[in-house]
Amino acid sequence: MRKSTLVFLAIILAASACRKNGTTASTLRSSTRTTAVAVKDERNAKVNKLIDPAIPKFIDKNAIGDQLGPDGTVTGELTTFRAGEPVYVTMRFKQSPAGLQSSVHVLDESRKQVYTEAKPMKGAKVVTFKLPPLKPGHYEVSGYWGGNVAAEYQVNVERKTKRDRVKK
Repeated sequence: MRKSTLVFLAIILAASACRKNGTTASTLRSSTRTTAVAVKDERNAKVNKLIDPAIPKFIDKNAIGDQLGPDGTVTGELTTFRAGEPVYVTMRFKQSPAGLQSSVHVLDESRKQVYTEAKPMKGAKVVTFKLPPLKPGHYEVSGYWGGNVAAEYQVNVERKTKRDRVKK
């Protein structure tokens, strides 16, 4: 009988302790709240904000073209070339950490890699790649800062005409 009396007193003490804190046995159970949020239909909303595309912080400037300036970098911007014309890609980086390699990859229309080249930067922040002569067609040229895409170009190479052959 003593054991049952002790258990009964323990229950009474626990219940009175809960009431002192302002809680009861029923409020000790987990309670859930439901919050209603008004859903707004934004399908036909007019948006006046212009969002700039995210430019990675390691890129300064890129260019693709057929002519190099006196400093060895591409002058102008050109994405349509004639077959046999040189194609150069210049990338300028803000950062050139130790061990950095830059590279260029060229994919043809069927997404087959037709050319790739990598150069160790050795602290340099400017690199120019000369692509091999490309056959007529459409190409995707991508430049990389380490493993990060630094430049992407869609390039068209057109056939030479008879008049073009006479000029050169």
